[in-house]
Amino acid sequence: MEMLNARVLQRDGRIVVESGDGRPLGMVRVFDVTGRCVAMGDAVGCVSTEGVGRVVFDVPTSGTYLVRIGDYQARKIMVIR
Repeated sequence: MEMLNARVLQRDGRIVVESGDGRPLGMVRVFDVTGRCVAMGDAVGCVSTEGVGRVVFDVPTSGTYLVRIGDYQARKIMVIR
C-alpha cells in the first residue's frame, strides 16, 4: 500500500492537516474517541501559497482525536486549548 506523506498537527486548539509533498489530500475526517465524526472536509482544492495542501479543523474541546485522510490509516492527535 502506498504511504501518504502528510502531517497532522495541533495549533491554537485546532487540528491542521498538511500534505508533505504538495499532493491533494482528498477527504479528511476527524473523530472523537467514541468514534463520532466531529469534523470533515474535502481538502482537494486546499493548497497554500507555499504549495502545501493544508486544511484546518476546529474541534469542540481539548482531547484526543483520530484523523483519517482518505482511505489511509487514522492518526491520533492530542488537542490542548
